[in-house]
Amino acid sequence: MSDLRGVAHKASFGTEAVPATAIYYRDARDLDEHHRLQRFFEWLERHGIETRGSQDFARPWYQRERYGSNLIQLAVDAMEAAHDGASLVIVAGDAKLIPLLTRLEKMDVPVTLISSLAVPASIAPPPPLVDLAEEFIDLNEDERFFLGSD
Repeated sequence: MSDLRGVAHKASFGTEAVPATAIYYRDARDLDEHHRLQRFFEWLERHGIETRGSQDFARPWYQRERYGSNLIQLAVDAMEAAHDGASLVIVAGDAKLIPLLTRLEKMDVPVTLISSLAVPASIAPPPPLVDLAEEFIDLNEDERFFLGSD
């Protein structure tokens, strides 16, 4: 669902005829965490990357159990894009995405998964997630992701 302008050149995933959309699915536990991430959110905005995900963290009724609310919005958007005939590029490594990629595979929707296996096992994508992707791009091995300073 992303060409990650600023992380990978737009031509890497989109074309003039079929443009790519870059979306970062955010997840913040509370207002303090949101403020700590503000510079990152500004960087995303400067690079044309839309931010979606839980926006309710500041409301008094909202209590988060753990990270993951952003994955719900990602799944909803992925299914909608799949029904519209889009190919998807997902930058992630969370095992909670296995049901989504399983469903997309059954729908014959091509999914490119971008993550890295050169990280601790606790944050690397699990083998079933990598196996479900039509293409796996390792951030550690793809020169499109090696950037100069911003």
